Amino acid sequence: MASVSILSIGNELLIGDTINTNASRIGAELTDAGFIVNSVRVVGDCRNSLTRVIHEEWSRVDILLLTGGLGPTHDDLTKEVLAELFCTKMKVDERVKQHILSIFENRKLPVYPSNLAQAEIPECFEVLFNPHGTAPGMLLHKDNKVLVALPGVPYEMVYLLTKEVIPRLQKIFSNLTSRAVHYMKTAGEAESVLSEELIGDISSFLSAGCELAFLPGPARVTLRISSTNADPGKANLAVNEFRQSILGKIQGLIYSEEKDETLEQIVGKILKDKSLTLCTAESCTGGGLLNRLTDTPGSSAYVETGYVVYSNESKGRELGVDAELIEQFGAVSKEVVLAMAEGAAYRSGADVAIALSGVAGPGGGTKEKPVGLVWMALKTPEELFALRLLLTQDRLINKERSIIIALETLRRTLLGIKRLPYGLEKQA
Repeated sequence: MASVSILSIGNELLIGDTINTNASRIGAELTDAGFIVNSVRVVGDCRNSLTRVIHEEWSRVDILLLTGGLGPTHDDLTKEVLAELFCTKMKVDERVKQHILSIFENRKLPVYPSNLAQAEIPECFEVLFNPHGTAPGMLLHKDNKVLVALPGVPYEMVYLLTKEVIPRLQKIFSNLTSRAVHYMKTAGEAESVLSEELIGDISSFLSAGCELAFLPGPARVTLRISSTNADPGKANLAVNEFRQSILGKIQGLIYSEEKDETLEQIVGKILKDKSLTLCTAESCTGGGLLNRLTDTPGSSAYVETGYVVYSNESKGRELGVDAELIEQFGAVSKEVVLAMAEGAAYRSGADVAIALSGVAGPGGGTKEKPVGLVWMALKTPEELFALRLLLTQDRLINKERSIIIALETLRRTLLGIKRLPYGLEKQA
């Protein structure tokens, strides 16, 4: 099995200005393609350090994959270092040069020598044309090893990795052990509950060579089932048998089995299939729920409108919530979110309404209503109920979790799934 080292380049990664999302995406894509990622390293924009680390990694793995340092500024040193290590000259790739000129012409921007220098490539490298940016990728196949350099801009890197690099690597390293992988996405369930209470004993599948990983996120857990085998058919069969076993236990709790499909996309499909329209009434989430729903193309087919009612006054003005209700129970209460959902549905004419009000934090909490307390209400043509959530001390995490739980509550309710997120009870 071909071994891989991922090397991310840039001072911004070392000091924390930029999160290294590229390394995780590269690792996932290469692992799914049958490669073994041995290490992930980060090195700054220093010529001596970069030269030393590339030399070290190149000496010990089959594939060295670099990201970053291919831009037009003085601290972008990757090409120069690679030229010194492997070649003596740079060449101008005319296709890349014309592509750069066309980008700047279309944007009516001046072209500087540093921009055109991005078309210069170490002559022993193959050019990987990048239609989404000015920095091309590069590939060197030497001594039964491969070195790849990709731009650091994430969407440019992903395009080149999936469309250009992995297909080439799979041809060069044709003796890969087949790896079958399947993802199952859940929301609104704790990792421990999924593992211990709902899925239970999986020892027979583990002993047969399968793996099950729990990949947690805010109010979400993705299950990754995998199996490796020299025979692709056997690997796929093992994964499918494991999948069927899990489906038999938690089928209704899995919102998608597609790696890149989102919860809001699934909710949108359900609303569209049922010819239902939706409105939102948000306080603590500040419009985040509506924003998430409208990230999906075509969401105008089911999203009616949204109300951001942050102040007590706006809850009355926009949704007709009685000021006496707020005075008696407080803005963060079952009574008020129920009134918010009813008011939003009535004033918008939407079939479904979701309302959220909470103490996002880090201040503003009391003994009775601590930071992290969120009330959510859902109104459908059949019912109206509220849920009480008690989340964390972190403001942004509370907003994110509230949105995910609201979407998952809506999904389960519309599909008639009796178990609500985290086993919460409906309150009317």
